[in-house]
Amino acid sequence: MTEHLNELGQPIGFPLPHWTARPRPPRNAMEGCFCVVEPVDPARHAADLYAANSLDRQGRNWTYLPYGPFGRPEDYRVWLDRVSASDDPLVHAIIERGCNRAVGVASYMRIDPAAGVIEVGGINYAPPLQRTIAATEAMYLMMRRVFDELGYRRYEWKCDALNAPSRAAAQRLGFRYEGMFRQATVYKARNRDTCWYSVIDSDWPGLKSGFERWLDPANFDAAGRQRQSLSRLNESADRESFLTARATLARSKTCVGDPNAPATHRKQNDPPWSRRRFRDDPRAAEGLRQEEGRDPCQEYRRPMTGATAPTREALQGTS
Repeated sequence: MTEHLNELGQPIGFPLPHWTARPRPPRNAMEGCFCVVEPVDPARHAADLYAANSLDRQGRNWTYLPYGPFGRPEDYRVWLDRVSASDDPLVHAIIERGCNRAVGVASYMRIDPAAGVIEVGGINYAPPLQRTIAATEAMYLMMRRVFDELGYRRYEWKCDALNAPSRAAAQRLGFRYEGMFRQATVYKARNRDTCWYSVIDSDWPGLKSGFERWLDPANFDAAGRQRQSLSRLNESADRESFLTARATLARSKTCVGDPNAPATHRKQNDPPWSRRRFRDDPRAAEGLRQEEGRDPCQEYRRPMTGATAPTREALQGTS
C-alpha cells in the first residue's frame, strides 16, 4: 500500500478525487432465486411475520433485539406501522419463495450517503427462515445492492458482544471484526458492549464470488445439503487474496512487520486474514464451532475440500 503524504510530510489517507455522495437505498424489491427482499408493507406482511415469529416459542429471537417481544398481533402491527414509515432504518421483509410468505426482517440503517457507509441491522429471522438457503441469499442481495447498485464504500454489522450466534454469522458472511465498544448503549434496562464488523468495497469482489458459488445449485446435493460451506468459500477467497498480495510484496521487496498492517504490508509468513480474524474474535470462533462443528482457527492445518455439515443460520439479534 502506497503511503500518501501532505505538503508537510504528514501521512494522510489515500485520495478520492472523484468521490461523490451515494444515493439512498431505493424502495424497490431485491429478487433472488429463493427469496424476495422488499420494503416492509404492514398491510401485506404484518400477519405473516407475527405468525412466523410466534413459532419461536421460547422467544429467544428477541433477547438481543432492541424491540419486542409482542404479545398480541395488534401490538406488532402498531410497531410495524411506525417503523415502515421511516427511511432510516429502512425495514425490509424477507419473503421465502417456497411458502410465499414474509418470514423475516432486516434493515438498512445509519445510512451516511456522504461517507458511503451503511449498516445492516434489526435482523430477525423467524424459525421458518433459519438455516435455509433463502436466509443467506437475503444477506447477499442486501450486500449486492449496497456495493454494486449504490456504490457504497463500507457496510457495517454491529451486535451485542454477548450474542455469539450473531458474531459467528457476521464472520461467516465475510464481515471482518474491528473491535468492541464498551458500554456503548443501554437497552432493555441492561448494558450493551457492541462489537463492530465491516465489509468494504475492496472486500466485495471476493465475497461476491463466494456467495455466488455457495448459492449455485451445484453446491447442494439431492437432499439439499451443502457441499462447501460459505465460510470456507470466503476463507478460500481470503487465502487467494493473501497469496496475491504476498507475491506483489515479494516483487516490491517491501516487508513491514506490523501485524495490523494491510495485507500488502504484512510479513510474508503471516497467516491469511480469515484465520487471524477468528483468532482476534474468540467468541465468534466459538459460535462457529457450535454452528458448523469446526474450529476456524485451525482451518489451514487440514485440507479445505470435501463436504461439511449444513450451515446453521443464526442471524437474529443483530442491530
